[in-house]
Amino acid sequence: MKAMSKKISNYFETEKMNTGRQDELDLVKGLAIIFMVWCHVYEELGADTSTIPGMLVDSILGGPFAAPMFMICMGIGVCYSRNQKPKQFFIRGIRLLALGYALNLFRYVIPQAVVCIIEGNSISRSYMMCRLMEVDILQFAGLAFLVIGLSKKLGLPDKVLFVIAAVMSVAGVLLKDIGTGLLFPDLLLGLFWKTQSHAYFTLFH
Repeated sequence: MKAMSKKISNYFETEKMNTGRQDELDLVKGLAIIFMVWCHVYEELGADTSTIPGMLVDSILGGPFAAPMFMICMGIGVCYSRNQKPKQFFIRGIRLLALGYALNLFRYVIPQAVVCIIEGNSISRSYMMCRLMEVDILQFAGLAFLVIGLSKKLGLPDKVLFVIAAVMSVAGVLLKDIGTGLLFPDLLLGLFWKTQSHAYFTLFH
């Protein structure tokens, strides 16, 4: 009982009790990658997601057990990171944003442009811009690191961060589908709440 009591009390220590790799987090991230790839391949091949296996892959394994797990692990990883200076979070955030847009360029814009040229079709600039500015999980992660860096720079306590997060979440719901009606401003605002159809991981949510 004494050993169990000590183990439980360790969860409430103010100092870091475990500074090594977290095997359970590595396992969760590994499974999340498998589920995410499985889900996207399933969708791209046009599989029927209305069946029980389809719903399992698309809505369950590819839903709460994929991208949200990455977000949770990212938050936990921030706590374990040795690099806690605001500048380091800012640099990482900018890099992730750049990687996100580079990925959009190479997986959407360039292949679509090549197909249009080969088939002799006209290239829709607005469509290409939408795909380039698509808000995926890397854009979310980049903005999240920028926000964390800013909060550390300002020295905001956890309670204040919790309130800010709650307000942002409510605002994300209230502002959904509300935009300027102009393409480029709405693409930028889509980083924060859903103003366009290609905004999947918005910061406010």
